[in-house]
This record gives sequence, C-alpha cells and structure tokens, in this order.
Amino acid sequence: MIRNIVVFFLFLVISSCSQETKQSKDSADIKSSVYILLKEKKQNYYKMIHENYDSSRIVLQELLFSLDTLSGSNKKYAAQFYSSIASEEFLKQGPAVSDSLMEIAKNLLNNYSDSAGYVDFYLNEGLIFRIKGENDSAVTSYKKAITIAENYKDTLGLIPCMTNLGTVMLEQNNNEEGIEYLKAALKLCNKDKYLQNKADLSNNLGVAYERRGNYSTALEYYRSCLSIMEEIGSEQNLLNPINNMANIYLELGNDSLALINYMKVKEIANRTKNPQLEATALINLGNLHYTNKDLTKSYQFANDAFEILKNIPESYLHSVLYLNIGAIEKDLGNFDKALEFLNKSLEISNKLHFINSINESKLYIAEVYLQQNKFSQAKKLALEAYYSAQENHNLDFSYKTALILGKACKGMNETKNALKFYDLYEKHYSQFSDTLNTKQNKTFAYRYELQKNNAKNKQLLLQQKIQEQEILTKEQQIYQQKILIILGFVVGISLSIITGLYMFKTKAKHKTNRILELKNKEIQEKNMHLLNENKFKNKLFSIVSHDIKSPLISLHNFLTLLEMDDLNEKEKEELRNETMAKTEITLNMVEDLLLWTKQQLNDNPVQYSQINFCQLLDEVLGMFSSIAKEKNLEIVKACESNIWISSDPNIVKMLIRNLISNSLKFTPSGGKITIGLNKTKEDFTISVKDTGKGIPPEHQSKIFDEEDIYSSSGDHMELGHGIGLKLCKYFVEKNKGEIWFDSDPGKGTSFFVTLPNENLSLRN
Repeated sequence: MIRNIVVFFLFLVISSCSQETKQSKDSADIKSSVYILLKEKKQNYYKMIHENYDSSRIVLQELLFSLDTLSGSNKKYAAQFYSSIASEEFLKQGPAVSDSLMEIAKNLLNNYSDSAGYVDFYLNEGLIFRIKGENDSAVTSYKKAITIAENYKDTLGLIPCMTNLGTVMLEQNNNEEGIEYLKAALKLCNKDKYLQNKADLSNNLGVAYERRGNYSTALEYYRSCLSIMEEIGSEQNLLNPINNMANIYLELGNDSLALINYMKVKEIANRTKNPQLEATALINLGNLHYTNKDLTKSYQFANDAFEILKNIPESYLHSVLYLNIGAIEKDLGNFDKALEFLNKSLEISNKLHFINSINESKLYIAEVYLQQNKFSQAKKLALEAYYSAQENHNLDFSYKTALILGKACKGMNETKNALKFYDLYEKHYSQFSDTLNTKQNKTFAYRYELQKNNAKNKQLLLQQKIQEQEILTKEQQIYQQKILIILGFVVGISLSIITGLYMFKTKAKHKTNRILELKNKEIQEKNMHLLNENKFKNKLFSIVSHDIKSPLISLHNFLTLLEMDDLNEKEKEELRNETMAKTEITLNMVEDLLLWTKQQLNDNPVQYSQINFCQLLDEVLGMFSSIAKEKNLEIVKACESNIWISSDPNIVKMLIRNLISNSLKFTPSGGKITIGLNKTKEDFTISVKDTGKGIPPEHQSKIFDEEDIYSSSGDHMELGHGIGLKLCKYFVEKNKGEIWFDSDPGKGTSFFVTLPNENLSLRN
C-alpha cells in the first residue's frame, strides 16, 4: 500500500509558483492604473473558473476584450495575461481555448520586448506540456525561462523557473540534477518576502530525499518547511510537512508518532475546510491500520475518504484510494472487486503520469493474478513494474516485484528464471532492510520530538532560574563587596610573585609547546590514516557479508529444486553451470579479500619477480572461458607473446581478473574485449577495453569512491559485489601506481592500470 502520499507536491507547486511570480511582478508594476484594473479582472476570472465555470465565461470575455483594446505602451502587458489565462484554461478545458491564447501571447512577445512576459510565457508553456505528459518539452521551456530571467537578473522569475525545472527532472528520475535546481532556487529565497517559496522548496526537497530512502535528510527539510509555516502563521500550509513527516514515521515503524501527526492533519484540515487534505489524513490512517493488519478499520477510513473525494475531480488521491481499497479486497479474497478497484487506480495513474502509483497498481494486480494461477499475466505486469523500479532506484518495489516474478516463473515451469528472480529478491530485500534499519533513520524521528519537549522544559527551567537569580543578586552584591576588599590586598601581593614565575616559565612553555605540536600533528596524521583504513575495511566487510550469501542461496535453491525432482536433465545442467559460475565469482572475491587481509596483517611480504604477461593472462582467461563462450564474446590479447614485466604476480593477477570480470559482466552478446600491455623502461600499463553499455555519467564518480560502494546488475542481470574495482585501486596506489577509466555510454569502457616496472615496497 502506498505510504508516501505527497499531497499537491507536483501539481499545485507548479501552478502556485507561477501564480506567485505573477503576483510578485504585478505588485512591482503598480505604476500603471490600466495594469491594476486588468489584474483585478484576472483575479476575478481565477476565482470564477474554479467556483462557477459558466459565470467565468462571461468574465473571460470581458477580460479578453480589455486586453484586445489595449494600446500604446500598455500593449506589452497583454502577453503576460494571455499566457497565464491559457494555462488556466488548459487545466480546466484542455487545448480548445488554450492554444489560441498561447499563439496570441507569442505574437505579442515578438513585437514587444518584455522580460517578465517571456518568463511567464515559458513557465505557462512548460506547465501545459507537463499536463500533456510531454516532460522533455517542459524541460526545454523551463530552461528558456531560466536563461531569460538570468540575463535580466530577474530573481522573482528565477525562483519558480528553477523550482519547476527541478520538479520535472525529479519526475524524469534525473534526481541529482533535479535536486541541484531545487537547492539553487532555495538559495535565492534569502528575504522575508520569499518565505512561502522557501517553505515550498523545503517540502519538495524533503519529498525528493524521501523517495531516495534518505529519511533523515527528508525530515530535516520537512521540519524546516514546518518552522517557516509556523513563522508565517499559515495553519493550512502546515498540513503538507506534518503529513509527510507522519509518512516517514510510519515507514520507520513509529506508529505512535505517525498516528499523532495524522490526527493533527485531520483536525487542521477539517477546521480549515480543506477536503483534499482531510481525505489524505483518512487515507493515511487507513494505511496505518492496514500495516497493522486491521482490515476492518482500514476499510472504514477508506470509505470515509471516498465520501469526501466523490465530489472532487479525479486526482492523485483518487488513484491512491482505489489502490488501497483494491489491496484490502485482495487480502479479503474478493479478487473480482480487487481487480476492479486496482484497474481503476491504474487508469487514473496512467492518465496523470504518477509512476509510483502505476507501479504499485501493477504489483497488486500481479499478486491477484498469482492467486488466480494466471502466471503469464502476473509475470508481464510484475516485469514492467520491476524494470520501472530499477530505473527509479526504488528498492521497495524491486524486491517485491522480484519475488512475484520468481513465483510466476516457477508456476510457468521456467525454473532457471525462477531461480534468477529469487536471487534478485534476496539481494534487493537485503539492501532495502539495510536502508530502513540504519541507526540514523531509526533514531532521527524520535530525536526531533525529544528536542521539542526538551526545548519547552528548558524554557520553564530558565524562567525559574531567572526568578531565583533575582533573589540571590542582592545578597551576592553585599557579599562580593566584602570579598573584593580582601581580594584586592591578596591580589597585590600575588601579582608580584606571579610576574616573576611567569617570565621564568614562559620560555620553557614555548619549547614544550613546539614539541607537543609536532607530536600532535604526527598523531593526527596516523589517526587519519587509520580512520580511512578502518572505513574502507568496514565498507568491505559489509558488502562481503551480503554477497557471500548469494552463491549459498543459489546453491540452496538449486538443491531444493533437485530434491523436488521437478527438473529435467537440461535444466539440471543449466542450473548447475549457473551455480558453479556464481560460486567461481565468489571464490575470486574471497581470494581478493584474503590478499588484502594478508597485506593488512603484514604477514605476506610482496614477492617481486619477472612475469611473462601473456602466460599470466592465459591463466586468468581460463577462468572465464565458459562465461565468454556462453555470452558469445570475443576476447583479444593485444600483447606480444614473450613480453616480461617486473612486479608481484599475485597483485597483477588480481588486477587482470577483476578488470576482465567487470567487462564480461557489462558487455552484451556478440561484443568484444581487448586486453593490452604497453611497457616502458620505467613502468607498464595494462588496458582492458570492452564494447559494453558503458558507465552512466552520473555514476562514474562512484566507481573508485571509498565512501560509496556502487554496484549494478550486468547485461544478463549478473549480480556484482561492488568491491573489486575498489580493491584494484587500493593495491595500485599502495604500489605507487595509477588506475583510471574512460567510458562512453552505449559504446564501451576502457580501464587502465599503470605500475612501476621495478621492485617496490608497499607503503605501510
């Protein structure tokens, strides 16, 4: 069931930002009485189109007539009004009137140079594109608006431009760049008049980090938004951050905190007569009871929300509500009703382009099909949801859909695929559990509530101390006067003694301080080195502890299937080969780890010798011959047959093995891998080039980052542990060498390692 309900996150932020820009610019241009009159008519039109559509037609005609009859310098105002009216009309009635109004605005802008008009035009054009689901075109429009606003140093225009661009990039799963635009917009909100923008942006950044599973950072942004809203004094605007914080508390298992905040949302929404947010609170309360397996109460809250939403146009909330009711019907065993509600949710989600809601609808429909033994239909939907979850880096959906795919494939007697998806389920679930159960996330929710209570207690204690201090002050003043007389006499004598001692000790102290500073600097450097080594060790063993289980799980699944005697000889051979391949990869990983551990313990000194490179390369390639043959890959040795280098054979073998393994993983069938060696008198360079899918630009910085263990599935969904290249970097740098890569997404990747061609000692 959807837990992260983000009310008005995408839709109203866009329109509110556009409106706020217009209103801010309106107030800046009060010099024209014509403009003021037009603004009043426009506000009346905005009000009527949402309250009484028929009456808004009359108001619209009057407003358009006023715009059409503008003359002289006042004509420049018209473009802003036409584009803003066009976006409102598109929201209400589609392209019927909107397209004509946008064309008029565009023609006016071509005749009159008005920066505010251009910024408004492209903002509204971007909004229309987004409603159509044309996000790429929306990005283009927003970037044009940003360029114009920057050229004219228009801060009022830049804030909504960057906000909208960041938001649409988040929708396109371009999370890093989207967050950067939102943060850039937040930096511009440094004045009191931008407080509302600052609050909206803080809420949106919270949503972005919540989607990535970074709950502690998300809570910080939500609380910043809440703090600003409390300062503004807008009770209704408190609802979004409170609701979003409650969602995180529920996700982290803090049901009591979630319940308190959901009830607070319900009370404020009811008091301020906000039906959408009141329905949201009811839906979330239903989710809480659903999580606790209380289907009766969950259904009751869902029905209460349904009564509120039935009089409101279809929105994201409707898709969530239908999804929740469908999930409850599924758990009750009413499969026909469940499919009716779930398909309705999917229909609305597709129409409004809500990716998470689309994926969750497909997941639950697939579960219903599984229970009806409709395995092929379940597999089709679950596979669509799985690939979407992978693209969006959503671990929650990834492990759930992988489990459904494993069951569906088993039901279809696709034994090899079933084993593959069961393995993926174990991997994704382990990663999801790690994210959810981090100490930082678990304690962060409670910390804020404790801080609020502590702040109140401190305030009361402070007031009490102030009162006590006032009573004691007079007594202390009398006592201090007596003490001062005695101290004056003592201080006079003491100063003469201290002065002599000070002069004597100063020189000795300076000398001692210099010695201590040098020793302290040496200790700090050693501590930093040990800290970095320890961080890398912790990361290393954390990854190994997970991935050492993978072949054991595969072997367990394989033996279980053998015991069930459901496999024919061909399937047994395929699974045996696959399990052996995974075991071989894990053995290589363990071998790398042992090599690293021995170097750490200093009980395995480096042995330098003359190495026949091609002979060593043939030994390594023998490990991967079956994998290369299965994937139909060509491996080319671009080196002389009798070329010698001077280095440690164990380290060189480990480097070659990891680089070739990496290329095999990401090179599709029919591809090519080339291993070469370039030798000089001083050093030698090993190169491994492939024609694989390459490394996405946003992930290239993570490859050698010791703080970020990065791993992704291979061309055939091969699992990786993410430490091989990090160990390569570790040993290369210990040997005073260099390692780097060049990658062209879609064309391939080339890794290079340069090591000295002489006997060296590892640095301790």
